[in-house]
Amino acid sequence: MDKSIGILYICTGPYYLFWEDFYKSFQEKFLNETKKKYFVFTDAEHIYAEDNDNVKLIKIDNQPWPLITLLRFNTFLSIELELKKCDYLMFSNANIICDDVITEEEFLPREGEELFVTSHPGYFGKHIYEYPYDRNPKSLAYIPWNCGKDYVIGAMFGGTSQGFIRMSK
Repeated sequence: MDKSIGILYICTGPYYLFWEDFYKSFQEKFLNETKKKYFVFTDAEHIYAEDNDNVKLIKIDNQPWPLITLLRFNTFLSIELELKKCDYLMFSNANIICDDVITEEEFLPREGEELFVTSHPGYFGKHIYEYPYDRNPKSLAYIPWNCGKDYVIGAMFGGTSQGFIRMSK
């Protein structure tokens, strides 16, 4: 296990209930040739496996949705020095489990790539005119009609440590 991945996980409020199933499934089936370090941002007093060497509990305040998701990059950067120690970083929504074996070859960025994203399952295979892109030209997220290629979900993304931190900034 020469490579390492930092798995960033936010579970405040009732979302801490998802952590045990997430942790067990990712430990068993996810990137078994890679050293995993879980960075768990939570307001819970205690979480499953918090005493394990590969789990780091980081206390944060519970914030209402969507604020917590909008500020997630600031949350990640609060431990930037620790994140730089990992070869790869990824974020996953709290309510995801790994129900099939996922290998390094199919998940981690390939040579020359820094980031990966996940196709939005609700729009996978649909035409670009069906994507809910922001069509307001005054928006920084503006994508004109007949433009764009993919529609991705914010539930899982990652990349090399350097690329992920640069994206977060």
